[in-house]
Amino acid sequence: MAIKWKSKIGIIIWLLLFIIGIGGVLSAFFTPIKYTQSYWDTEEFRYEYNDFVNKLNIALIDLPKAETLKKQITISGSDINNYRTAKGSLTEQIRDLKETYAEKIEEAKDIKETSLVTSYKKERDQKIEKLKKFFRDDNYVKKRIKEKEERKIDLLIQKIQELKREFAKRQQSFLYYVKNKENGKEYTNIPGASSENAGKDLKEENTVFLKSFVDNDLDFGDQTSDYDLKLELSEYSNTVNTNVNSRQFEGKIGILSTFKNSEDIYNAYKYYNYQRLLCILLLVAGIIASVLTIWIGKKKELFNEIGKWRARKVYQVFPLDLRIILLGITSIFGLVVFNDLAQFWRNWDFIRLIPDIVYLTCYIIQIIWLFHRAGLKETLKEDWQRSLTYRFWKAMPQNFKHFGLFTRFHLLFIVIFLAGFGVPIAVQTSGTAIIYLFLFVVVVIPSYFYFSYRLAKFNNIIKTTKELAEGKTVEDLPFKGKSPLANLARNINTLKQGVKTLQTSEAKSERLKTELISNVSHDLRTPLTSIITYSELLKTPHLDEETRNAYIEIVDRKSKRLKILIDDLFEASKMASGNIELHRSKVDLVQLFQQAMAEQDERIQSSTLQFRTSISERPMHAVVDGPKIWRVFDNLLGNILNYSLEHTRVYISLHIENNQAVISFKNVSKFELGSNVDELFERFKRGDASRHTEGSGLGLAISKSIIDLHGGTMDIDNEGDLFKAIIKIDLA
Repeated sequence: MAIKWKSKIGIIIWLLLFIIGIGGVLSAFFTPIKYTQSYWDTEEFRYEYNDFVNKLNIALIDLPKAETLKKQITISGSDINNYRTAKGSLTEQIRDLKETYAEKIEEAKDIKETSLVTSYKKERDQKIEKLKKFFRDDNYVKKRIKEKEERKIDLLIQKIQELKREFAKRQQSFLYYVKNKENGKEYTNIPGASSENAGKDLKEENTVFLKSFVDNDLDFGDQTSDYDLKLELSEYSNTVNTNVNSRQFEGKIGILSTFKNSEDIYNAYKYYNYQRLLCILLLVAGIIASVLTIWIGKKKELFNEIGKWRARKVYQVFPLDLRIILLGITSIFGLVVFNDLAQFWRNWDFIRLIPDIVYLTCYIIQIIWLFHRAGLKETLKEDWQRSLTYRFWKAMPQNFKHFGLFTRFHLLFIVIFLAGFGVPIAVQTSGTAIIYLFLFVVVVIPSYFYFSYRLAKFNNIIKTTKELAEGKTVEDLPFKGKSPLANLARNINTLKQGVKTLQTSEAKSERLKTELISNVSHDLRTPLTSIITYSELLKTPHLDEETRNAYIEIVDRKSKRLKILIDDLFEASKMASGNIELHRSKVDLVQLFQQAMAEQDERIQSSTLQFRTSISERPMHAVVDGPKIWRVFDNLLGNILNYSLEHTRVYISLHIENNQAVISFKNVSKFELGSNVDELFERFKRGDASRHTEGSGLGLAISKSIIDLHGGTMDIDNEGDLFKAIIKIDLA
């Protein structure tokens, strides 16, 4: 060859040959002709046949004359009522009429047209009177209905007669033989046929098309304009009591092999077969040319040569998925080109073919560039990471975290709905398959993987909650970000910690309850045992007076001790349950504390403790139950005197902080307190575990309950043996 295959001119010539081959295939593929079916199965012929059957049906109608049908019109009372109220009741129609004329009258008044106002009112009153007559006079309404039905009959008869005349002109296109099974009447258009042999002339041997029918198969088709006439006949037959739609026919409709009297159908039949043969030849030639040029292109590496053209650099500036979208858009526009190719072999219009060839050339080059670039592994990953789809996929989790679970569910539902809804559209509508495929890859598949990942996390949450419900120990759920599932995992972890804390608290509560029973038994049994013992001793005969008095004093002291314990326990129970009434009044907490100190002054002076007080000079007024708060101060001072180490200092301060009275007590304990000082708030829990002192173990429990009932706080803490109690109460 004078021209090298790898030169651009040679490539363009090869490309044109390739496009001609592809164009031949596409031309045959997009042609409306169906290669495998005969002419008698085409929509074109079915339309002709249905049209003939419809008009034959009309031709076989034996309707009476219009005058006869009009005499059969019957009008019932319900017909009269329905006709009257078609536009509403009398009241409603009069109201509408008045409203209509009210606007006109107002407009006439605005322009000061007195005569026009009078005219409108007169016209309105006449119509109202006519309307009242319409509802009052049955004969008048019957006359109106009858006139309407008669016009309807006239139009129907006229339409049927026109269709019969049209059928008479073209009835020779098909030969038919029809017999009415009810009355035996026969109808045929076969020339020279008698009623005895008309049906025998239509046989498989001498026809190219033949259809037999029985019963009511000879019915209106739904592909022609005459189908609406069936509905009119049905309504008409109900009105005048005829049976035009209940007839029973049998017979045959056919076309002779000689196509006698069927020239139009013969020409359409011949042209169809010519088109089918030409289309098949074009398809075969296109396939051969396409295969041959593809083989040459691979052997000479022409596809690679086109893929290396400089112009491809401009094309590669676009992201990968944008190139695919561009290919899809050009494919949609290609439907017009493919339609031109399908019409080309019918009229052989070469001038019109030139822009189609140019389009196909650019289209094929675009496909070669796209797949050539995609075939290079070193560039495919780079192109994918530059694509809009990849960026969208990476950004979707960040964007989705701002949507709630409800919104996400509905977005997924919409995606699934549109994905399913798009399938029949993509299959049935030309050109949409590529767009649907692209959206499926870009939207549906990423959505599937995203929600599958989330569903896996949700299943893990379900599994963990099930194990938690069974009492098993499980690891914390992993969570990341602020999505609803991450928040749910975070909340479940918090609940798990709460359950663990609750279990610990429950175990502690059981332990404290056991200790409470033990302490109550011990503290109540000790004085009670003394009372019983010394009561028995008092029964001893010949006791001297001094001994008897000593025993009585012990019984009296132990009885008072037992009474104090029982009173304190009863009060502590009422405090804990909140079943106590507070008598609030405005009290100066400084004076109340000083009164408590004065009550304990004798014990303070006799003790070895050194008290250091820091009291606010300003009054600290609060709305509290004075005696109850005094009881708190007295209990704390009593604990200090009972449990403080000898020859140590006690620090007490009263000051104002954030509009609250803050009262703190600090002393050094003579007993080891342990790490969990909060247990001292429990009833009968004492700092003196060996119970060498006279305390009841209820003082702190009662004090905390009183402060809680006042809406304040009471906290205790220790640093080694240094014990601290801090009370906070809102000021008035």
